[in-house]
Amino acid sequence: MGTEHYKGPQNTPPGAHSAETDPGSAAADPLKDWTLYAAVFIGGCVGTGLRYTLSAVFPYLPSSAHGWQADFHPGTLCANLLACLLYAGLSAFFSRRHAIKTHNGAVADRALGTGLCGGLSTMSTLAFEGFSALHAEDIGGFAAYMAATFILGIASACLGAYCGKKVCGHIGSSEGKREW
Repeated sequence: MGTEHYKGPQNTPPGAHSAETDPGSAAADPLKDWTLYAAVFIGGCVGTGLRYTLSAVFPYLPSSAHGWQADFHPGTLCANLLACLLYAGLSAFFSRRHAIKTHNGAVADRALGTGLCGGLSTMSTLAFEGFSALHAEDIGGFAAYMAATFILGIASACLGAYCGKKVCGHIGSSEGKREW
């Protein structure tokens, strides 16, 4: 989900509008397009709010509740797994629909992928929780939590990619594979 779909003015065919004359086009420089920044910001706010909600709905379990020396944070685990599922699904969907070649598709890609999933996932909290387990000398808890996070994260991403591909195929067969 990078910027490879944008073409600079040097790749613009003769007689075509360039990024300078048509700033709303898909050929616009992504670093100069404020709508992409706004989309990432809004998506990030929603993703961060969703992550906070998950941590409130699934609060951490103190070590006395499960027998490990370290605390367990199911909200963080749920947020990261959901982000893996959504990001992989969105990547599969957008890549098969070729939607990010349009400006609206690029905005949706940045809002949902970079913004929402980026705000929803949290590597820093996962690292903090892992180091807290190591600090408490709970090597087994650390290993179990990290293994569960990575194995379930990969499984979530695979499921998301499969679902994104299926949704795209279903929409493509019912709509004649039109562009955004």
